[in-house]
Amino acid sequence: LSDFEIIDQLRKNGFSVYAGYASDKKFRDYEIDEFLREAKCRIWYLGVSTKRELKEALLHNFNGFDITGYLFGSNKDRKDPEKLKRELEGLVKTVLKPRAKQSTLRDFLGV
Repeated sequence: LSDFEIIDQLRKNGFSVYAGYASDKKFRDYEIDEFLREAKCRIWYLGVSTKRELKEALLHNFNGFDITGYLFGSNKDRKDPEKLKRELEGLVKTVLKPRAKQSTLRDFLGV
C-alpha cells in the first residue's frame, strides 16, 4: 500500500499521522482487514455514513472517525430538530455502549 509508505515518511520527518480508512470503496484499493494489518499508527475511519459503518469503526477500535449527515437520515429528517436530537442521542448511546457483553459478533452487529 503506497499510502502507508507516505505515512512512514511523514512519521520519519516528525509528523504526527493518522492512517485513514475510507468508507467509500472508490477512495481505496484495499479492504479493512488489510488496512488494519498494515497500519502501524493511529487509525481514523473516514466518512461514516451508515450505522453499519459506525459499528465497523467501533468494532475495530479506530482511534477516531468523522461522520456524514447521512448517518442521521435524509435531508428532510436532519431539518427536523426532534428527529435530529433523537438521532444524535442514539449516536452517543451507540458510541458509549460497552461492547464487552455481546456473546457473538452477530449480536454486536445486529445481523
